[in-house]
Amino acid sequence: MKTLFLIVFLFVMVSFVNAYPFASVIFSNNDYGCGYAGSGSSTTQTNAIEIGVNIAKYAMHSTNYINVMEITHNGDQPHPDSFATVVNQMRSLGYNANYLGMMTLGVTDITGVNLLFLTGHEAFTFTAAEKVALKAFLDRGGLLFADDCNNAVAGGFDNAVPALINELYGLSFQTLASNHAVYSTHYTLNGADFSYTAAGNGTEWNQQALMAITLQVPEPSTIGLMMFAIFGLFVYRNIRKH
Repeated sequence: MKTLFLIVFLFVMVSFVNAYPFASVIFSNNDYGCGYAGSGSSTTQTNAIEIGVNIAKYAMHSTNYINVMEITHNGDQPHPDSFATVVNQMRSLGYNANYLGMMTLGVTDITGVNLLFLTGHEAFTFTAAEKVALKAFLDRGGLLFADDCNNAVAGGFDNAVPALINELYGLSFQTLASNHAVYSTHYTLNGADFSYTAAGNGTEWNQQALMAITLQVPEPSTIGLMMFAIFGLFVYRNIRKH
């Protein structure tokens, strides 16, 4: 009982001390996914990839890798595996980047995955198990990038994503400030090159600012330290038994 108390206490204290604000869900109405799939002008495709690279770099936290999967759901999926284009660009830039394919929340093992991509035109719903898996992913510091292929506000997908996040956290999306780290993690997106707005947002179809919800998440190194400490407590407990 004493050991269990120490484990719980350690988990709470380490997580509290090292938690920091993180844009855990980033939402776009600009249809970057079509740019990843090779549609649109060269400016659209380049800006889409640069936005994707910056978001993936942001999702790395302080780690040296990015593992990406795309979520399957019961709506439509117009460009499956399109985010692989972004991952390929990251590799060409020297990052340890891996695209691991399509996945099903609550079924696929996403241990080690730090970015999930969600896209579509139509409304969709998640099962209770899918919601639990998504929330666990976000709570541990994962990032969900949702991209509306309608490239218009108030469509089916555009309504479904905020409703899902509000159900999970009771939060609403806020505009991501133009000086947010996402706009400068690798590329400096300031409207000077390959973009349609001063903040670096947009495709030829739409130029809405990115939206986000911010959560307090643990630093990945903290999670490793915590697991090491818990292992140490069990070893210590077993030694004392003998």
